[in-house]
Amino acid sequence: MISVNIEPVNFNISQELMGHVKGTFEEIDKYNDMIVNADVYLKSLTETATGKKEVSIRVNLPGKDIFISKEKEDFVSAMQELYDTLKVQLSKHKEMHKDRREPIPGKSEI
Repeated sequence: MISVNIEPVNFNISQELMGHVKGTFEEIDKYNDMIVNADVYLKSLTETATGKKEVSIRVNLPGKDIFISKEKEDFVSAMQELYDTLKVQLSKHKEMHKDRREPIPGKSEI
């Protein structure tokens, strides 16, 4: 499990929502084992005409961080969409950073 920091922006977060966020994101390291930690930002856009909720995450990795943000009518659906996108991004990042020194089948080493 990784460290997940939750930062609500301009509102007070309930313990239930905080527990849901931690439960959703604390096991993302199963998609990429190089994750250092993650910062989740929850923002209520009540000052806008739409009144949507925004969930953003910054996943700290060696070299390059991944940042994703989603807006929906409520935090739970925004979190679920963000989680689905994050799984794909973390898997791609892991695939790109595999050990490039692995021997290629059929090629002799010099």
